[in-house]
Amino acid sequence: MKKRIIILGKAASGKDFLQKQLIENGFCPLKQYTTRPKRPNEDGSEYHFVDVVEFNSISHKLMSVQNFNGWKYGYDIDEALASDVMIFSPANFFDMNMSTDERCRELSLSSMVVYLDIDEDTRRERLSVRYNGGKEDDSLERRLRADAEDFRTLDHIDWKNSSLEDFVHLCNKDEVDDFLKKLFS
Repeated sequence: MKKRIIILGKAASGKDFLQKQLIENGFCPLKQYTTRPKRPNEDGSEYHFVDVVEFNSISHKLMSVQNFNGWKYGYDIDEALASDVMIFSPANFFDMNMSTDERCRELSLSSMVVYLDIDEDTRRERLSVRYNGGKEDDSLERRLRADAEDFRTLDHIDWKNSSLEDFVHLCNKDEVDDFLKKLFS
């Protein structure tokens, strides 16, 4: 069995790009459930897009239910165990590792974590397209502040001296490309 990959990263860090590269090479993605509407560039394969009523009716089987910007997110642990690649928020990651559910422990032990720690200027440029308001758009600024708070714990890890052997810390596109090259060679 190939090792599962959990991708962590702030908005516009390249999570979707990395996941798509892995999918093109045979990895099976986890689709989380969300009440968020599809973005114009999404085809519906990225998430199980559901309304609030449906989300609430299945919430008993979802792990790490999170609220972000008024939308709900959560994942089915059995679907996660059947997947090879998944995009998690820091809250998803910490919930998985703190859970007493044996399936979460299995998911944690069988996964490599790839943290995309891309600089803010690059992410700001990418987000300005998404938020259509340019660099001073209030939604963009709120997203950057929310990510800074959500990733605060991960940003303080000394990755070079970490004993976390199943963690990969990537800081730019060249490092992502090298990681993919090594993974598939």
